Amino acid sequence: MAMASVSSRKKRGFTLLEVLAAVAILSIWFIVLMGSAIQGLRAEGVSKRRLEAAMIADRKLSELEAASLGGTVPEATDDVSEEGEFTVTVVVRPFVEPSGEEAGGLAAAVGEPAPPLDSLLASELPERGADLRRMDVTVAWTEGAGELQVTRTSFAFDLESALEDYEAEGIEVAGEAAGEPSLDDLEPPSAEDLQ
Repeated sequence: MAMASVSSRKKRGFTLLEVLAAVAILSIWFIVLMGSAIQGLRAEGVSKRRLEAAMIADRKLSELEAASLGGTVPEATDDVSEEGEFTVTVVVRPFVEPSGEEAGGLAAAVGEPAPPLDSLLASELPERGADLRRMDVTVAWTEGAGELQVTRTSFAFDLESALEDYEAEGIEVAGEAAGEPSLDDLEPPSAEDLQ
């Protein structure tokens, strides 16, 4: 008789309570895995849009820099445009000299916040600040309830305007006075020269 009770237990299988406990554990594990997967997909989407925004900002800034290398310094502008889901803002403005407060605050005491980079650079180039342009490109997009953005900044120097100012003031530019070639006369080195 003892043998019959042991064999009947082996044939019985799982109880309903054991099955429900296993299903509950698997459900909790599945919910945790799905939460992680959804969070990963969101992060991937944000990274993809951030990369697209960075490429748009880099392209716009490259166009401005290429134009300035060709001798055409961008005029002051504040342009807003749309590219797909992105809002692209291009701001070109003259480099502004620091006000008296900012210039006097350059020797700030330790512990005070550092002055902005613009004021530091402008204090080094006070007379040429008008020929220097700051170019800011901001690409923004809506992500969930907030707005994210990518910003790129560069500077361009209006060499032609600076040379005209120097000539108007009677200042000879180094190189031209000594008979050295100007920037227009220079050619890039050939492959043979580089070897």
